[in-house]
Amino acid sequence: MDEGEIIEMADVLKKKYEELEKKEEIQRFKMQEMTKSLCVAYGCARLLDQMSDMVELPVSMDFLIGSIRSSLSDILFTNEELDI
Repeated sequence: MDEGEIIEMADVLKKKYEELEKKEEIQRFKMQEMTKSLCVAYGCARLLDQMSDMVELPVSMDFLIGSIRSSLSDILFTNEELDI
């Protein structure tokens, strides 16, 4: 292999690395935005859950509100660390 081929291969690897970095940055941004949206949904579900204690609601609706709050809580407050 001559020097030109090595430089060309290095350029190709550099471009691939930059593409991967850009994709990772986009994924991190999307993850932040989804986390924000889930936090808002969780807050709304908690408010509904608290308000449902003050008002007489059908059992099925009360169950749904509690299930949604619980599911969002499990998603947002998991103890597992993600390798991202």
